[in-house]
Amino acid sequence: MDKIILIDYYGNCDASGRAVGHSPKALMEYRGLLEGQYRVEAVLAECIASEIDCGRFENVQILPYQIVEEGSRNLGKRILDKVRLVRNISLAMQKTGKADLWFYRTDFFLFLFFALHRKPLNRKVFCLIYQQNFLGGRLGSILNLIYSKGLQKFDGVIYTQESLPPRHTHTYYMPDYYYDDGMYGKYRNEIKKRKVICLGTMSPYKKLEELIAVFEENGFPLEIYGKFFDQKRFERLKRKAGSKIIIENVVLPQETYYEKLAEAQYTVLPYDMRQYKGRTSGVLLEALFMQTIAIAPSDLLKENGMPGIGYESLQELSRAEFIEEKGKGILEKLEQRLRDYPTKKEIEKGILNFLKGDL
Repeated sequence: MDKIILIDYYGNCDASGRAVGHSPKALMEYRGLLEGQYRVEAVLAECIASEIDCGRFENVQILPYQIVEEGSRNLGKRILDKVRLVRNISLAMQKTGKADLWFYRTDFFLFLFFALHRKPLNRKVFCLIYQQNFLGGRLGSILNLIYSKGLQKFDGVIYTQESLPPRHTHTYYMPDYYYDDGMYGKYRNEIKKRKVICLGTMSPYKKLEELIAVFEENGFPLEIYGKFFDQKRFERLKRKAGSKIIIENVVLPQETYYEKLAEAQYTVLPYDMRQYKGRTSGVLLEALFMQTIAIAPSDLLKENGMPGIGYESLQELSRAEFIEEKGKGILEKLEQRLRDYPTKKEIEKGILNFLKGDL
C-alpha cells in the first residue's frame, strides 16, 4: 500500500498554544478520505498534533515552530515568523523520506520555497490552495508570478473554490469540508431564533467596528463569539456594543459552535474583500450544513456559489428590513444547494483517483 504524508507547517495558535482555525478538523476529514487506500502519516506543528487523534496515523512528526497570532505583531516578529515558516517547510521535506506528500495547509511562502528549489524526485507532491491572489499593484504582480512558478513544481493541485480553477495541468476541485449528516444533522434546528451570529477567528480582516455600528442602528440581536488576537480591540468593541449585542473573546468547543450556528436565523461574515478576494470560507460551508442564512459581501457569495444575503457595503445592514426582505426565499435555495452538494463518497472517489493520477 502506498504511503502519503499530510503536512501543516504553519500551525496557527494562540498564546496558550491552542490551535486556531480549521486545520485539525480538515486534517481528520482528509485522513478519513484516505482510509484503507494509503498508509497515512503527518508532519505537523505541536498545536495541531495536540488536537487530533494521532492514533489514526502510522506516525506523527512534530515541527519545531508554530505561529503565535496573539501579542506583539511588530515588524520584527512578522519577519521572524516568516523565517520560521520557511524553516518548517525545509524540515518537513527532510522528515518525509520518499513518500508522497500532501501540503493541505498552504500560504505564499510554500510556493516561494518551491519556486527556489528543484522539484523533489521519486515522489509526488500535492498541495491544497484556498487563496490564489496576493496583494495588488506592482508588488502583487511579483508575488503572483512567484506563486505561479512555485505552483508548477507540484504534481497536482487541489482547489476549494469551484469557480476559480488554478493554472495547472493536474487539478481537482474539492470543497473545504464534505457533508456528513451523522455529524451535522443532529445540530440542525427547524425553528430558528431571530438573531445574527458571527463566528470564527476575529482577525483584522473582519470589519467588526462597522458591523457593531450598523447593528446598533438596526436593533437586530447580534452575537459575536471568536478568538481575538488583539485584546485591546476586543475591549474597545465590548465597550461600544449595546444591550442587544453580545461579544465574547472565546474559542468555542465544537459542539457549542455548531449549536450556536444552528439555532440562529442568520450568520454574518463581515470580511474585508480587499484581503479576502478569491478565498473560500469554512464558516460559509458550515452555515449551509446548518441551513443558516449567510449575510456576506456579494462577491464572497458569488465566488463560492452560495445562496445568501449579499451586500456591497455593511451600511446596507443598518436597516433590519433589508435583512428580512433579502432573506425571503433563501432557505429554499439553501435546501437545494445542500441536496446538490458533493457527498463524502463522491469526494472520496475523486480525491483517490486524483492522487493516484487517474484523472
